[in-house]
Amino acid sequence: MIQSIQELRREHQERRIGPQLAEVILRVARSTVHRYPPAIYSDGSVWNSEAIEDAAQAWTEARLLRRNDLAAMLARASSTKALQGALTTSFSQWLINRRPRTSIANLFKRAQELLEQEPSFTAVGRATKAALQQWTLSGAADSQPSELSLAELVSIGRQLTDAELHVVRYGPFSLKSSPILRQPGLRSYLVHMLGNAKGTLSLGQIAETMRRRFGLYEFEARELDESLVSPAQDVLRSVEQRDLARRLLANLTPDAVAALRTISDQGGDIAKAALVSKSSDAELEGHLTFALSWLAKFCESPNEAAATYAVFESLLVEVGDV
Repeated sequence: MIQSIQELRREHQERRIGPQLAEVILRVARSTVHRYPPAIYSDGSVWNSEAIEDAAQAWTEARLLRRNDLAAMLARASSTKALQGALTTSFSQWLINRRPRTSIANLFKRAQELLEQEPSFTAVGRATKAALQQWTLSGAADSQPSELSLAELVSIGRQLTDAELHVVRYGPFSLKSSPILRQPGLRSYLVHMLGNAKGTLSLGQIAETMRRRFGLYEFEARELDESLVSPAQDVLRSVEQRDLARRLLANLTPDAVAALRTISDQGGDIAKAALVSKSSDAELEGHLTFALSWLAKFCESPNEAAATYAVFESLLVEVGDV
């Protein structure tokens, strides 16, 4: 039985993490991991008991103890329920942030370094975040933000062909995070975009044009301040997620639907699902990979992808056998 917040504070003062706090932490991990597809977020590509316990332990060491986050949460929490909410947010962020940097994140970082280091580029004004910083070509007359739409900017980016930019692609199933543009190609792309934007561009705008121009539809790690999401936005997002889940279902074969339902029934444990369905691990992983890859074309973040897949799993229950 979980104790009161006062008793949990007392336990923390005496033992840092005793049996009661350990139970709360593990319960939070167990209830949270299934929002995040194991093929993406679990080291072993499954959410079995061992994988969940390993994730909980790593999170506890990295955030709750090393950064002293647990003490801060206990001091702020008005109740055990409030503590569990804070722990859930912390665990979710830890899962997201430990993922390897994707191609678009690599391009963002490399573009930022190039813009800051090359004398050909000039920052306009000062921004508190790198993504908001405006840039132009050195000596350019325009100092106001470009009024071109994102679609128009992407069209400008497409004026340079893959061959001209020497685009590198490793393929959709490669474990490498493709550089897409090596340094000379990246510089050419930045010069072309800033030279034709009819105004300044933020690094965030440039990154978004690259994501769309080069088809980098990957799960991108972003932490969202939930206080910024209005109720109307929340409803709209729910509708969009359900629509996307239905579209995914329509794009799957009956065998794939049955396989994904079995994986869901087994809590994301592919090994157990294979025993139940008498299918091979590789076959089930193939169905799951296809579904996640399909979602990756439309989802903007890991949180959105995980939430959409959870909606898809609930839809599997509603539609029954197909």
